[in-house]
Amino acid sequence: MDNQTLLHKPFCIDICSLFAAFQMDVDVDALLLRLHDRRNVNIVETVPADEMLALLRMAQMVFQTQPMLVEVQPPVVICGDIHGQYSDLLRIFDTLGYPPATSYLFLGDYVDRGSHNLETIALLFCYKIKYPRNFYLLRGNHETSVTNAIYGFRQEIARRYGDPRNDLNGMWGIFNIAFSQMPIAGLVGGRILCMHGGLSPDLTSLDQLRQIPRGWYDPPNNRGITMDLLWADPDPRIKGWQTSPRGCSYLFGDDVILQLTALLDIDMVVRAHQVVQDGYEINGTQKLVTIFSAPNYAGQFDNAGAVMMVESSLRCMFFQFPPTKRITPPPQAPPPNATPPNPQNGSKPSPEKELKAKEEKPTSPEKSTSPKKAEKPSPDKSASPEKPPKPKDEAKEKTASDVSIQDSVGKTQSTSEKLVANSSTASNSSGSDSSVTKKKEKKDKK
Repeated sequence: MDNQTLLHKPFCIDICSLFAAFQMDVDVDALLLRLHDRRNVNIVETVPADEMLALLRMAQMVFQTQPMLVEVQPPVVICGDIHGQYSDLLRIFDTLGYPPATSYLFLGDYVDRGSHNLETIALLFCYKIKYPRNFYLLRGNHETSVTNAIYGFRQEIARRYGDPRNDLNGMWGIFNIAFSQMPIAGLVGGRILCMHGGLSPDLTSLDQLRQIPRGWYDPPNNRGITMDLLWADPDPRIKGWQTSPRGCSYLFGDDVILQLTALLDIDMVVRAHQVVQDGYEINGTQKLVTIFSAPNYAGQFDNAGAVMMVESSLRCMFFQFPPTKRITPPPQAPPPNATPPNPQNGSKPSPEKELKAKEEKPTSPEKSTSPKKAEKPSPDKSASPEKPPKPKDEAKEKTASDVSIQDSVGKTQSTSEKLVANSSTASNSSGSDSSVTKKKEKKDKK
Protein backbone atom coordinates (compact mmCIF):
# COMPACT_ATOMS: atom_id res chain seq x y z
CA MET A 1 0.00 0.00 0.00
CA ASP A 2 1.55 3.34 -1.03
CA ASN A 3 1.62 6.41 1.15
CA GLN A 4 -0.96 8.30 -0.89
CA THR A 5 -3.47 5.53 -0.33
CA LEU A 6 -2.44 5.26 3.31
CA LEU A 7 -3.18 8.90 4.00
CA HIS A 8 -6.82 8.51 3.10
CA LYS A 9 -7.38 5.24 4.95
CA PRO A 10 -9.55 5.78 8.06
CA PHE A 11 -7.43 4.03 10.67
CA CYS A 12 -4.96 4.86 13.45
CA ILE A 13 -1.18 4.62 13.17
CA ASP A 14 1.75 5.30 15.46
CA ILE A 15 2.97 8.69 14.26
CA CYS A 16 6.04 9.01 16.49
CA SER A 17 8.36 7.33 14.00
CA LEU A 18 7.22 9.70 11.25
CA PHE A 19 8.60 12.65 13.21
CA ALA A 20 11.89 10.99 14.14
CA ALA A 21 13.70 13.01 11.48
CA PHE A 22 12.53 16.29 12.96
CA GLN A 23 14.47 16.51 16.21
CA MET A 24 15.00 20.25 16.22
CA ASP A 25 12.88 22.51 18.41
CA VAL A 26 11.55 25.88 17.34
CA ASP A 27 12.15 29.11 19.22
CA VAL A 28 8.44 29.82 19.58
CA ASP A 29 8.96 33.35 20.92
CA ALA A 30 11.09 34.31 17.92
CA LEU A 31 8.58 32.73 15.57
CA LEU A 32 5.73 34.67 17.20
CA LEU A 33 7.65 37.90 16.66
CA ARG A 34 8.04 37.14 12.97
CA LEU A 35 4.41 36.10 12.57
CA HIS A 36 3.21 39.30 14.25
CA ASP A 37 5.40 41.48 12.04
CA ARG A 38 2.75 42.29 9.49
CA ARG A 39 5.29 43.37 6.91
CA ASN A 40 6.25 39.72 6.44
CA VAL A 41 4.34 38.32 3.48
CA ASN A 42 6.66 35.47 2.45
CA ILE A 43 5.83 32.43 4.57
CA VAL A 44 9.05 30.67 3.54
CA GLU A 45 11.07 33.51 5.09
CA THR A 46 8.77 33.92 8.10
CA VAL A 47 8.61 30.18 8.84
CA PRO A 48 11.26 28.18 6.93
CA ALA A 49 10.23 24.65 6.02
CA ASP A 50 12.40 22.96 8.66
CA GLU A 51 10.94 25.20 11.38
CA MET A 52 7.40 24.51 10.18
CA LEU A 53 7.99 20.75 10.34
CA ALA A 54 9.47 21.07 13.82
CA LEU A 55 6.51 23.23 14.87
CA LEU A 56 4.13 20.49 13.72
CA ARG A 57 6.03 17.89 15.75
CA MET A 58 5.93 20.08 18.86
CA ALA A 59 2.21 20.82 18.44
CA GLN A 60 1.22 17.19 18.01
CA MET A 61 3.18 16.27 21.15
CA VAL A 62 1.20 18.88 23.11
CA PHE A 63 -2.08 17.56 21.71
CA GLN A 64 -1.14 14.05 22.82
CA THR A 65 -0.80 15.19 26.44
CA GLN A 66 -4.42 16.36 26.57
CA PRO A 67 -7.66 14.35 26.34
CA MET A 68 -9.97 14.17 23.35
CA LEU A 69 -12.58 16.00 25.45
CA VAL A 70 -10.67 18.97 26.85
CA GLU A 71 -12.13 20.50 30.00
CA VAL A 72 -11.75 24.27 30.00
CA GLN A 73 -12.31 26.56 32.95
CA PRO A 74 -13.89 29.95 32.26
CA PRO A 75 -13.39 32.78 31.63
CA VAL A 76 -12.65 31.85 28.04
CA VAL A 77 -13.32 33.24 24.56
CA ILE A 78 -14.86 30.72 22.14
CA CYS A 79 -14.09 31.25 18.44
CA GLY A 80 -15.65 29.62 15.39
CA ASP A 81 -14.31 29.08 11.87
CA ILE A 82 -11.26 31.12 10.81
CA HIS A 83 -10.53 29.61 7.36
CA GLY A 84 -7.15 31.16 6.72
CA GLN A 85 -8.35 34.75 7.29
CA TYR A 86 -5.21 35.73 9.15
CA SER A 87 -5.96 39.44 9.41
CA ASP A 88 -9.30 38.65 11.02
CA LEU A 89 -7.63 36.28 13.48
CA LEU A 90 -5.28 39.09 14.54
CA ARG A 91 -8.30 41.35 14.79
CA ILE A 92 -9.81 39.00 17.39
CA PHE A 93 -6.61 39.02 19.44
CA ASP A 94 -6.27 42.80 19.13
CA THR A 95 -9.80 43.22 20.46
CA LEU A 96 -10.19 40.56 23.14
CA GLY A 97 -6.55 40.31 24.25
CA TYR A 98 -3.58 38.06 23.59
CA PRO A 99 -2.77 34.81 25.41
CA PRO A 100 -2.21 34.15 28.23
CA ALA A 101 -4.09 37.21 29.55
CA THR A 102 -7.12 35.94 27.63
CA SER A 103 -7.85 32.21 27.29
CA TYR A 104 -9.22 30.87 24.02
CA LEU A 105 -11.10 27.83 22.74
CA PHE A 106 -11.25 27.51 18.94
CA LEU A 107 -13.81 25.18 17.37
CA GLY A 108 -11.92 24.12 14.24
CA ASP A 109 -11.69 24.95 10.52
CA TYR A 110 -8.47 26.94 10.60
CA VAL A 111 -7.51 26.16 7.00
CA ASP A 112 -9.04 26.12 3.50
CA ARG A 113 -10.96 28.81 1.61
CA GLY A 114 -8.79 31.73 2.82
CA SER A 115 -5.50 33.00 1.41
CA HIS A 116 -3.27 32.84 4.51
CA ASN A 117 -3.84 29.33 5.82
CA LEU A 118 -0.18 28.76 6.70
CA GLU A 119 0.23 31.93 8.78
CA THR A 120 -3.06 31.17 10.53
CA ILE A 121 -2.23 27.62 11.55
CA ALA A 122 1.38 28.49 12.44
CA LEU A 123 0.26 31.26 14.80
CA LEU A 124 -2.38 29.06 16.43
CA PHE A 125 0.08 26.19 16.90
CA CYS A 126 2.66 28.57 18.41
CA TYR A 127 0.17 29.73 21.02
CA LYS A 128 -0.92 26.16 21.71
CA ILE A 129 2.69 25.14 22.35
CA LYS A 130 3.48 28.19 24.48
CA TYR A 131 0.24 28.25 26.52
CA PRO A 132 -1.20 24.72 26.49
CA ARG A 133 -3.51 25.38 29.47
CA ASN A 134 -4.83 28.71 28.21
CA PHE A 135 -5.21 28.01 24.52
CA TYR A 136 -7.28 25.15 23.09
CA LEU A 137 -7.75 24.04 19.49
CA LEU A 138 -10.49 21.58 18.53
CA ARG A 139 -10.52 19.73 15.25
CA GLY A 140 -12.88 20.77 12.45
CA ASN A 141 -13.96 18.97 9.32
CA HIS A 142 -11.32 20.91 7.35
CA GLU A 143 -8.62 19.43 9.58
CA THR A 144 -9.16 16.13 7.76
CA SER A 145 -7.13 15.08 4.73
CA VAL A 146 -10.08 14.29 2.47
CA THR A 147 -11.35 17.86 2.86
CA ASN A 148 -8.19 19.99 2.98
CA ALA A 149 -6.86 18.18 -0.10
CA ILE A 150 -9.59 19.90 -2.11
CA TYR A 151 -10.40 23.30 -0.69
CA GLY A 152 -7.11 25.16 -0.86
CA PHE A 153 -4.77 24.08 1.93
CA ARG A 154 -2.78 21.48 -0.01
CA GLN A 155 -2.61 23.82 -2.98
CA GLU A 156 -1.28 26.67 -0.81
CA ILE A 157 1.46 24.43 0.59
CA ALA A 158 2.46 23.42 -2.94
CA ARG A 159 2.46 27.02 -4.18
CA ARG A 160 4.20 28.73 -1.27
CA TYR A 161 6.58 26.01 -0.06
CA GLY A 162 7.07 24.34 -3.43
CA ASP A 163 6.09 20.95 -1.98
CA PRO A 164 3.40 19.32 -4.16
CA ARG A 165 3.61 15.90 -2.49
CA ASN A 166 0.28 14.51 -1.33
CA ASP A 167 1.58 11.64 0.79
CA LEU A 168 2.94 11.18 4.30
CA ASN A 169 6.42 12.31 3.23
CA GLY A 170 5.29 15.78 2.18
CA MET A 171 4.47 18.81 4.30
CA TRP A 172 0.75 18.48 3.61
CA GLY A 173 0.77 14.90 4.88
CA ILE A 174 2.69 15.89 8.01
CA PHE A 175 0.19 18.67 8.71
CA ASN A 176 -2.56 16.05 8.62
CA ILE A 177 -0.59 13.85 11.00
CA ALA A 178 -0.57 16.76 13.46
CA PHE A 179 -4.29 17.36 12.86
CA SER A 180 -4.96 13.69 13.65
CA GLN A 181 -3.88 14.30 17.25
CA MET A 182 -6.21 17.23 17.95
CA PRO A 183 -9.06 16.94 20.47
CA ILE A 184 -12.55 16.77 19.05
CA ALA A 185 -14.68 18.33 21.79
CA GLY A 186 -14.47 20.72 24.73
CA LEU A 187 -16.40 21.16 27.96
CA VAL A 188 -16.45 24.68 29.43
CA GLY A 189 -17.12 24.95 33.14
CA GLY A 190 -18.56 21.45 33.14
CA ARG A 191 -21.77 22.81 31.58
CA ILE A 192 -21.16 23.98 27.99
CA LEU A 193 -20.31 21.29 25.42
CA CYS A 194 -18.36 22.51 22.39
CA MET A 195 -17.55 20.88 19.08
CA HIS A 196 -17.16 21.89 15.45
CA GLY A 197 -20.21 20.29 13.86
CA GLY A 198 -23.00 18.96 16.02
CA LEU A 199 -24.63 16.22 18.04
CA SER A 200 -24.79 12.52 17.20
CA PRO A 201 -27.53 9.89 17.56
CA ASP A 202 -24.81 7.60 18.94
CA LEU A 203 -23.85 10.02 21.73
CA THR A 204 -25.25 9.06 25.14
CA SER A 205 -22.51 10.13 27.57
CA LEU A 206 -19.54 12.46 27.78
CA ASP A 207 -17.31 9.46 28.49
CA GLN A 208 -17.79 8.39 24.87
CA LEU A 209 -16.04 11.58 23.81
CA ARG A 210 -13.15 10.93 26.19
CA GLN A 211 -12.69 7.46 24.71
CA ILE A 212 -12.49 8.48 21.04
CA PRO A 213 -9.11 7.30 19.69
CA ARG A 214 -6.56 9.56 18.03
CA GLY A 215 -4.68 9.13 14.80
CA TRP A 216 -7.41 9.00 12.15
CA TYR A 217 -7.07 11.25 9.13
CA ASP A 218 -10.73 11.05 8.19
CA PRO A 219 -13.63 9.81 10.38
CA PRO A 220 -13.52 5.99 10.58
CA ASN A 221 -16.02 4.46 8.15
CA ASN A 222 -17.28 8.00 7.38
CA ARG A 223 -19.96 7.63 10.04
CA GLY A 224 -20.47 7.53 13.78
CA ILE A 225 -19.80 10.00 16.57
CA THR A 226 -16.60 11.41 15.08
CA MET A 227 -18.30 12.13 11.75
CA ASP A 228 -21.24 13.82 13.45
CA LEU A 229 -19.07 15.93 15.75
CA LEU A 230 -17.41 17.33 12.62
CA TRP A 231 -20.33 17.50 10.16
CA ALA A 232 -23.81 17.51 11.80
CA ASP A 233 -26.08 20.58 11.67
CA PRO A 234 -29.13 21.73 13.65
CA ASP A 235 -32.37 22.40 11.77
CA PRO A 236 -35.33 23.88 13.69
CA ARG A 237 -37.72 22.87 10.90
CA ILE A 238 -37.45 19.15 11.63
CA LYS A 239 -38.00 16.76 14.50
CA GLY A 240 -35.57 14.01 15.39
CA TRP A 241 -32.79 13.08 12.98
CA GLN A 242 -32.69 13.34 9.20
CA THR A 243 -29.98 12.60 6.66
CA SER A 244 -28.01 15.76 5.96
CA PRO A 245 -28.12 17.30 2.47
CA ARG A 246 -24.33 17.59 2.80
CA GLY A 247 -24.25 13.90 1.92
CA CYS A 248 -22.91 12.77 5.29
CA SER A 249 -23.97 12.86 8.94
CA TYR A 250 -27.33 14.28 10.06
CA LEU A 251 -29.58 17.21 10.63
CA PHE A 252 -31.14 17.30 14.11
CA GLY A 253 -34.19 19.11 15.44
CA ASP A 254 -34.88 21.18 18.53
CA ASP A 255 -36.32 18.14 20.29
CA VAL A 256 -32.94 16.39 19.95
CA ILE A 257 -31.16 19.41 21.47
CA LEU A 258 -33.46 19.38 24.50
CA GLN A 259 -33.21 15.61 24.93
CA LEU A 260 -29.42 15.41 24.69
CA THR A 261 -28.67 18.44 26.87
CA ALA A 262 -30.79 16.79 29.57
CA LEU A 263 -29.25 13.35 29.00
CA LEU A 264 -25.67 14.68 29.07
CA ASP A 265 -26.47 16.99 32.02
CA ILE A 266 -25.22 20.11 30.26
CA ASP A 267 -26.72 23.57 29.80
CA MET A 268 -25.72 24.43 26.26
CA VAL A 269 -24.08 23.22 23.05
CA VAL A 270 -21.75 25.64 21.24
CA ARG A 271 -20.67 24.76 17.70
CA ALA A 272 -19.41 26.37 14.49
CA HIS A 273 -19.44 24.91 10.95
CA GLN A 274 -22.09 27.18 9.38
CA VAL A 275 -22.01 30.76 8.16
CA VAL A 276 -24.51 32.87 10.11
CA GLN A 277 -25.17 36.45 9.08
CA ASP A 278 -24.47 38.08 12.45
CA GLY A 279 -21.50 35.85 13.30
CA TYR A 280 -23.53 34.10 16.00
CA GLU A 281 -27.00 32.59 16.19
CA ILE A 282 -28.87 31.34 19.23
CA ASN A 283 -31.22 28.45 18.57
CA GLY A 284 -34.87 28.83 19.55
CA THR A 285 -34.39 26.38 22.40
CA GLN A 286 -31.73 28.73 23.84
CA LYS A 287 -29.68 25.55 24.29
CA LEU A 288 -27.52 25.76 21.16
CA VAL A 289 -25.31 28.54 19.77
CA THR A 290 -23.58 28.68 16.38
CA ILE A 291 -20.41 30.80 16.25
CA PHE A 292 -18.69 31.84 13.01
CA SER A 293 -15.59 34.03 13.31
CA ALA A 294 -14.64 34.78 9.68
CA PRO A 295 -16.28 38.02 8.48
CA ASN A 296 -16.64 38.49 4.71
CA TYR A 297 -16.31 34.72 4.51
CA ALA A 298 -14.23 33.65 1.50
CA GLY A 299 -14.71 37.12 0.02
CA GLN A 300 -18.21 36.12 -1.12
CA PHE A 301 -20.37 36.92 1.91
CA ASP A 302 -21.27 40.12 3.73
CA ASN A 303 -21.54 38.32 7.07
CA ALA A 304 -20.15 39.57 10.35
CA GLY A 305 -17.84 37.41 12.44
CA ALA A 306 -18.34 36.87 16.16
CA VAL A 307 -16.84 35.26 19.23
CA MET A 308 -18.48 34.23 22.50
CA MET A 309 -16.96 35.12 25.86
CA VAL A 310 -17.92 32.84 28.74
CA GLU A 311 -17.38 34.49 32.12
CA SER A 312 -16.56 32.63 35.32
CA SER A 313 -20.27 32.70 36.23
CA LEU A 314 -21.05 31.08 32.83
CA ARG A 315 -22.69 34.31 31.69
CA CYS A 316 -22.13 34.61 27.95
CA MET A 317 -21.28 37.70 25.90
CA PHE A 318 -21.05 37.98 22.13
CA PHE A 319 -18.58 40.27 20.35
CA GLN A 320 -19.24 41.00 16.70
CA PHE A 321 -16.70 41.87 14.02
CA PRO A 322 -18.60 43.64 11.23
CA PRO A 323 -17.69 42.89 7.63
CA THR A 324 -15.20 45.22 6.00
CA LYS A 325 -14.26 45.93 2.41
CA ARG A 326 -10.77 44.55 3.10
CA ILE A 327 -10.74 40.81 2.52
CA THR A 328 -7.20 39.51 2.10
CA PRO A 329 -4.63 42.36 2.18
CA PRO A 330 -2.58 42.37 5.40
CA PRO A 331 -2.92 45.24 7.90
CA GLN A 332 -0.59 48.24 7.79
CA ALA A 333 3.01 47.39 8.67
CA PRO A 334 4.17 48.28 12.20
CA PRO A 335 7.28 50.40 12.87
CA PRO A 336 10.72 48.73 12.59
CA ASN A 337 11.66 46.42 15.48
CA ALA A 338 8.01 46.14 16.50
CA THR A 339 7.05 43.38 18.91
CA PRO A 340 3.72 41.60 19.39
CA PRO A 341 1.20 43.38 21.60
CA ASN A 342 1.85 42.94 25.30
CA PRO A 343 -0.65 40.31 26.49
CA GLN A 344 -1.18 42.31 29.66
CA ASN A 345 -2.16 45.32 27.58
CA GLY A 346 -4.33 43.50 25.05
CA SER A 347 -7.05 45.84 23.89
CA LYS A 348 -10.61 45.26 25.03
CA PRO A 349 -13.87 46.62 23.67
CA SER A 350 -14.56 50.01 25.22
CA PRO A 351 -16.95 49.99 28.21
CA GLU A 352 -19.58 51.95 26.33
CA LYS A 353 -19.80 49.16 23.78
CA GLU A 354 -20.59 46.56 26.44
CA LEU A 355 -24.33 46.72 27.00
CA LYS A 356 -25.99 46.05 30.34
CA ALA A 357 -27.90 42.81 30.82
CA LYS A 358 -31.67 43.07 31.14
CA GLU A 359 -34.13 40.65 32.68
CA GLU A 360 -37.15 41.60 30.57
CA LYS A 361 -37.90 40.08 27.19
CA PRO A 362 -36.25 41.82 24.24
CA THR A 363 -38.26 44.36 22.32
CA SER A 364 -38.61 44.90 18.60
CA PRO A 365 -35.47 46.11 16.85
CA GLU A 366 -34.86 49.81 16.51
CA LYS A 367 -33.82 51.19 13.20
CA SER A 368 -30.06 51.31 12.84
CA THR A 369 -28.27 54.53 12.04
CA SER A 370 -25.26 52.68 10.64
CA PRO A 371 -24.45 53.43 7.02
CA LYS A 372 -25.65 50.70 4.73
CA LYS A 373 -22.91 48.54 3.28
CA ALA A 374 -22.68 47.77 -0.40
CA GLU A 375 -24.33 44.51 -1.30
CA LYS A 376 -21.98 41.63 -2.00
CA PRO A 377 -22.84 39.12 -4.71
CA SER A 378 -24.09 35.73 -3.66
CA PRO A 379 -21.74 32.83 -4.25
CA ASP A 380 -22.23 31.05 -7.53
CA LYS A 381 -24.87 28.46 -6.74
CA SER A 382 -23.74 26.38 -9.67
CA ALA A 383 -20.31 25.89 -8.14
CA SER A 384 -19.36 22.35 -7.24
CA PRO A 385 -20.35 21.52 -3.64
CA GLU A 386 -17.93 20.65 -0.87
CA LYS A 387 -17.13 16.95 -0.60
CA PRO A 388 -18.96 15.53 1.28
CA PRO A 389 -21.70 17.49 -0.51
CA LYS A 390 -23.12 20.54 1.18
CA PRO A 391 -26.30 22.61 0.80
CA LYS A 392 -26.28 25.58 -1.53
CA ASP A 393 -25.03 28.88 -0.11
CA GLU A 394 -27.42 31.81 0.31
CA ALA A 395 -25.63 35.09 0.97
CA LYS A 396 -27.54 37.88 2.71
CA GLU A 397 -26.87 41.58 3.15
CA LYS A 398 -27.21 43.29 6.52
CA THR A 399 -26.30 46.62 8.08
CA ALA A 400 -23.91 46.23 11.01
CA SER A 401 -25.03 47.73 14.31
CA ASP A 402 -24.55 47.22 18.03
CA VAL A 403 -27.17 44.85 19.38
CA SER A 404 -28.23 43.55 22.74
CA ILE A 405 -29.88 40.18 23.09
CA GLN A 406 -31.39 38.49 26.09
CA ASP A 407 -31.14 34.87 24.99
CA SER A 408 -30.04 32.71 27.90
CA VAL A 409 -28.13 29.72 29.15
CA GLY A 410 -29.64 27.50 31.85
CA LYS A 411 -27.94 27.22 35.23
CA THR A 412 -26.91 23.86 36.54
CA GLN A 413 -29.79 23.49 39.02
CA SER A 414 -32.65 23.84 36.56
CA THR A 415 -33.18 24.51 32.88
CA SER A 416 -35.81 27.07 33.88
CA GLU A 417 -33.19 29.24 35.62
CA LYS A 418 -31.43 31.58 33.23
CA LEU A 419 -28.22 33.47 32.79
CA VAL A 420 -28.43 36.59 30.67
CA ALA A 421 -26.26 36.91 27.56
CA ASN A 422 -24.87 40.21 26.29
CA SER A 423 -23.55 41.13 22.89
CA SER A 424 -21.16 43.83 21.78
CA THR A 425 -19.85 44.94 18.42
CA ALA A 426 -16.05 44.79 18.32
CA SER A 427 -15.49 47.80 16.12
CA ASN A 428 -15.70 51.58 16.08
CA SER A 429 -18.77 51.64 13.85
CA SER A 430 -21.37 54.33 14.50
CA GLY A 431 -24.31 51.96 14.75
CA SER A 432 -26.91 52.73 17.41
CA ASP A 433 -27.62 50.43 20.35
CA SER A 434 -30.88 48.55 20.12
CA SER A 435 -32.60 45.56 21.67
CA VAL A 436 -33.62 42.92 19.21
CA THR A 437 -35.59 39.73 19.21
CA LYS A 438 -34.05 36.47 18.07
CA LYS A 439 -34.05 36.21 14.31
CA LYS A 440 -34.68 32.82 12.76
CA GLU A 441 -32.65 33.39 9.63
CA LYS A 442 -31.57 30.59 7.39
CA LYS A 443 -27.97 29.60 7.96
CA ASP A 444 -25.55 29.90 5.05
CA LYS A 445 -24.11 26.44 4.69
CA LYS A 446 -20.36 26.14 4.23
